[in-house]
Amino acid sequence: MTQQADLPPKDVETGDPLPGDDFGGGPDVDLSTTSPSAAPVEDDQYQSYWGFNITDTWFFPDGKQYITFKKLTEGERSKYQMQVNRDITVERTSGNARMRVDQATDRHALLSQAVTGWNLKRLNNGTWLDVPFSKGSPGANFEQWLQVADPGLVNELEKAVRKLNPWLTNELSVSELDEMIADLQQQREDAVKREAGN
Repeated sequence: MTQQADLPPKDVETGDPLPGDDFGGGPDVDLSTTSPSAAPVEDDQYQSYWGFNITDTWFFPDGKQYITFKKLTEGERSKYQMQVNRDITVERTSGNARMRVDQATDRHALLSQAVTGWNLKRLNNGTWLDVPFSKGSPGANFEQWLQVADPGLVNELEKAVRKLNPWLTNELSVSELDEMIADLQQQREDAVKREAGN
């Protein structure tokens, strides 16, 4: 149910508030110098739902280089989902369903939608050079980096992006979740061995 606030009456032709004691007007108020835009705006009454710009930063292990990424809007979410649309095959006789999952395409599509920039260097003849950020085509720097990057780093970046976009966890299949659990268990075993000195 919507409520209508008590608004001051306005002149039909000019839109200016009419004088009146109930709304702060009256014979002592000169309406020719008062405009509706001069009234204080109370920001706590409303919240904008027309997009947002929420970003985060993921740092490489050196703590100096980083990649920035964003929380996806509905439009970006739909582009991502169209890129990873999965076909389901149902066998008539058994009723079994099969769905092909291409994790690489899924990961790259997600990162391509979410990543917005970076501070990344490349060693060239003994000199560290800034690598300009570009994405969206096979020859772009981000796509080139994805092809040669350490998979562990890409996994960490993907986890950070998924954490900022919680709706993505609802999109994971059971097999993808099982793979993530197995990966975490392996990481735990490795950490236990490392801490034990083995």
